[in-house]
Amino acid sequence: MDCYYNNKMSRKINLDVEDFTEKKYRQYLRIAKQKFKFISFENADAKGNTCLWRHDIDTSPHRALKLAQIEHEEEVAATYFFLLHSNRYNFLEKEIVNIAIEIERLGHHIGLHFDPRFHNGEINKKKDLNEKIGLEKNIIEEALKIKIASFSFHNPSLLKFDYSHEKLGGLANTYSEKILEKFEYVSDSYCIWRFKTLEEVLSDHTITNLHVLLHPVCWTPEPMNPFNRFKRAVNGRAEKTIAHYLNLAKKINRKIIE
Repeated sequence: MDCYYNNKMSRKINLDVEDFTEKKYRQYLRIAKQKFKFISFENADAKGNTCLWRHDIDTSPHRALKLAQIEHEEEVAATYFFLLHSNRYNFLEKEIVNIAIEIERLGHHIGLHFDPRFHNGEINKKKDLNEKIGLEKNIIEEALKIKIASFSFHNPSLLKFDYSHEKLGGLANTYSEKILEKFEYVSDSYCIWRFKTLEEVLSDHTITNLHVLLHPVCWTPEPMNPFNRFKRAVNGRAEKTIAHYLNLAKKINRKIIE
């Protein structure tokens, strides 16, 4: 593993391309479930050694489904937060809705990944947050025919207002002050461990409450560098879009002119 410091952000970064594979992921789950009870965010007050295991789906619902299948096989439940305004997938596309339904069917929790910047500066106070989060909550619930109970902010470090309220829009906030104080936090943002690695926190017996943020795009069948993981998902999406276009043209007898 290479450890170095990002001067701009002044924080330690841990990079190990072997770390972010499906095989390693299953190993981490097996370690975690021996120590922690996996809980949902609305149950963050639960007693004992507890773990909030979360996925923010910024890029790849298909990778999310694969991880959900692995978790189901390992008999643990995670929370999957879908972004309504991603420029990498369309949540309301039939295939993506079906993926979200399948993830929920596997026993996982579905939540909202909320990006306040989409709303063009319309959010200036708590009332605005409640309104916009409630609106997006309703869209997910209507699409999936389920009730959701939690949300996560997209890129919270860019927010210029207090985002630590316990609930907003009727949903439990993953970045509430209560959760931030109670749970040790680890993230694979940009497919790089920030500060401590997941292996380090899982082996630390002083940690009794753990909040794990993962991005499914980072976890691939084989090792690769972080940016290549992103390109793998984006290129896969592009290739599938082209294949769909060509298949539809053939089906309705349209000539493709290059």
